[in-house]
Amino acid sequence: MAMTHKERILATVRGEWLDKPCYTAWGPHYSFEEQNAKDLAEAMIGFQKAHDFDLIKHMPSGMYFTEAFGQQIPKANNMDFQAWMSVSRFVINDPSDCLRLTPKKILGNSLAREVECVKRINDYFHGEVPVCATTFSPFIWLGEMTGGFFRPELIVEMFRNHEKECAKGLEVIEETNRELMEAFVDAGAAGFFYGVQNGMARVMGRELFEKYEKAPSVRCLNAVKDRTYFTMIHMCNGRRNECDWFVDYPSEALNWADTHKVQRSMKEMREISDKVLVGGINHHSEGVGYGERYTPNDFTGVDRDEIKERIKNRVKSAIDQAGNKLVVSGGCGWDFNSHHRFSIWHEVMDEIAEERAASRQ
Repeated sequence: MAMTHKERILATVRGEWLDKPCYTAWGPHYSFEEQNAKDLAEAMIGFQKAHDFDLIKHMPSGMYFTEAFGQQIPKANNMDFQAWMSVSRFVINDPSDCLRLTPKKILGNSLAREVECVKRINDYFHGEVPVCATTFSPFIWLGEMTGGFFRPELIVEMFRNHEKECAKGLEVIEETNRELMEAFVDAGAAGFFYGVQNGMARVMGRELFEKYEKAPSVRCLNAVKDRTYFTMIHMCNGRRNECDWFVDYPSEALNWADTHKVQRSMKEMREISDKVLVGGINHHSEGVGYGERYTPNDFTGVDRDEIKERIKNRVKSAIDQAGNKLVVSGGCGWDFNSHHRFSIWHEVMDEIAEERAASRQ
């Protein structure tokens, strides 16, 4: 009897050999659907039915948490719209704004919308396809309310110059994030896609990182660790040295752009961690700026055979470097120019399964 996706992920966490490695993909954002729980859930259910991946990464608006605190984001007017790149007014424009933050309930707001979305997806698949709810660390959420991904120095400078006010605000964000994570688990989430930013860590420095990024994150993750079975720490952007700062966060897995030369390779990460490693495929060519609709990646090209060979080499290299504790994926979200070529990826994974079956006979 074939294993369910949940059973396959659990076996991967235990480091067991499978007929083929688990694999998954996510992105880009569902710009028109992400403001409605039912619409977003149906889009993600359709994506899963089309590709039959081993886990589902919840794909909300990148600003959903900040919306609950009053962040102003215009409505999407085209499918390329990215909420995290389109903020019209940030919540924190002065350190004193941190003192005005109050904890939010998971009721009648954007937080409740995303919990409903996760529940709809989990209910549809009867819990047999792991759903990783998306959230970020409290410090990253506060940073998104201040200057966003492209201006991490703003929140860092505020902490350095107005630590007392900012620390109070961070406490509010941590409390809300912890309650949100509990609600996601109640809705059936298997765990989390827990976003942190290596680039932010580099700007923070180790002392500020330990106190205001790591400590709140560990508390949030520990609050749900006994009720979840697959949480991945998503180390977005940054450099290899800062990756080391995140490896002991309470989680089962680590995800980062391992194919980028400025990041740790799978082999290097395996040398310092026994966790499940999520990656192996190049989702976004190194050095190409974010925000482009179509960015070169491992599915780019006109020659199908070349693409297939490239993907097969990537997968086999990931297996060699990571071993059984591997989920083949990209280092972040995919763009619109990739989905229609995932059939090549599926073909590669099926051929690897055939090779493994033959080798055991």
